[in-house]
Amino acid sequence: MLDPIIKTVTLDTTPARAFELFTQRISDWWPLTTHSVISGRGDTSVNVQFEPFEGGRLYETSDTGETEDWGSVSVWKPGEQVSFTWHPGNDPDKATQIDVTFQRADAGGTQVTLTHSNWEQLGDLAEREHAGYSPGWDQVFHAGFETFAKRELATA
Repeated sequence: MLDPIIKTVTLDTTPARAFELFTQRISDWWPLTTHSVISGRGDTSVNVQFEPFEGGRLYETSDTGETEDWGSVSVWKPGEQVSFTWHPGNDPDKATQIDVTFQRADAGGTQVTLTHSNWEQLGDLAEREHAGYSPGWDQVFHAGFETFAKRELATA
């Protein structure tokens, strides 16, 4: 069994604002040119979004309106947690799990923790995928989300 990948950032804001930046503004920080199913096929991806409710989709949209599901929302608690299955470009029956929590940090602000688990769903591909996602989340979560959120909060 592979350990979950865990990434954490602390933002100088409330849990509600951090949740909003992560979920409602995902298209502003997700690197669609490098981390997209649609762009990977040579088309242009223009948006990624959550449907803001349990059972909603996490999906991207191309410039022609085509959509590609990345996962399904299993927990939607604004200001607290968003959880979703994760299967961009893959079989939904082999989805991994992502949980993102938003908690008041002891020193102030909000600690945002992303936990990517359920690697056993990938069978023989689990170790290879796990090895690729660990640095991938550094690029997406830290260089993407954290950088965007800190910039937004500094100009607010």
